[in-house]
Amino acid sequence: MAQITIDIPENEFEDFSKEQWEDLIKNAITERKMKELKWKHIKEISSKSQATEKDVEELTEKAMVKHYSQ
Repeated sequence: MAQITIDIPENEFEDFSKEQWEDLIKNAITERKMKELKWKHIKEISSKSQATEKDVEELTEKAMVKHYSQ
């Protein structure tokens, strides 16, 4: 079973209604599913690729830098 960890400031935590918790959880699950689908798609594409493991590592590093610099 997958676990989802959510960091919420204490002052906001106390003010959440049941509906807000439900929305937050639904959104977190949807986001997780979307990430899994994207990775599955990337794996399908890369399995057909002639790229070496080093190529993949370089591309991954570039993607991570781009992602976290935004």
